[in-house]
Amino acid sequence: MIAYVRCLLFTVFCLGLYCSNLANAQVKKGTPAKSNTQKPANDDTEACIQVLKDFAQAYSGISEHRNRDKVLAFFTPNLATEITTINIKGNVQNRSSDYRQFAQYLDGLINTRTLKIRYSVDKILHTVVKGNFGVVVYETSYEILRDGESLIKGTEVNTANLIKANNRWLISYYNIYDIAANVQRGSCQCEIFKGDDNKYVTRTSYPSGTRYEVTMDNFTIGFNDKVGGRLICVRDLFFVWKRTGNIVQLSMEGKQLKETGEELGVTDDDQEMLLTILRTVLFADNCLSVRKR
Repeated sequence: MIAYVRCLLFTVFCLGLYCSNLANAQVKKGTPAKSNTQKPANDDTEACIQVLKDFAQAYSGISEHRNRDKVLAFFTPNLATEITTINIKGNVQNRSSDYRQFAQYLDGLINTRTLKIRYSVDKILHTVVKGNFGVVVYETSYEILRDGESLIKGTEVNTANLIKANNRWLISYYNIYDIAANVQRGSCQCEIFKGDDNKYVTRTSYPSGTRYEVTMDNFTIGFNDKVGGRLICVRDLFFVWKRTGNIVQLSMEGKQLKETGEELGVTDDDQEMLLTILRTVLFADNCLSVRKR
């Protein structure tokens, strides 16, 4: 368990906003002055919005200041998030996170020195503030770069729940709809391990948004006269490696395997054949090239 130090240096910037309008308030003739403890209703609304803008600025600058506490300072320790990601193909992924996992994610960004994040609040869609509870629905845009090259960009539609304690607003719950508009493919690396009976295991590292992910795949290679060469099985996919060296993907039609008609590559080397399938099919969305490590 990583010990987390709460950021106690977060300035209570909201107080200045709360009091500025009151200092300039005019008192109507014959009407008693209002108590200076009263605050306009929109003061808390503006304070909630400002918290989100300040968070966006701290998050966007993490590759420069490299201090996760500057980002975590805007959240309660019992933070909960629900994230829905829609990739460029329209596939939907849902996941949950908490304060500890978000802190670990920030550590990963800090330790990956080639990454830079651009993140900004674009539009406030709706706000509700009642007492010490606030809700803000808003849009953001983001871009993640590696060595100056764009890896991924998109927009988010977020709902932030905020609570007020000790005269400051903090984010306690986040609902994020992440809509990717573009993903940049990169170079990938692969380790190949040979097993018994013409079986191989590959370990592929590939770019996925803000980090490199790792996936293991099991390949089985066997002879099959019906497909005209060696039958390759991986995940739920089938390929034929012909005697001529051509690699072609197969599809199941009824109980028969048929060629898709698209040639993926030509080689007479087992490992090159595996790298070709990884690059052209299994990791086509992530990898421009796959190199053996």
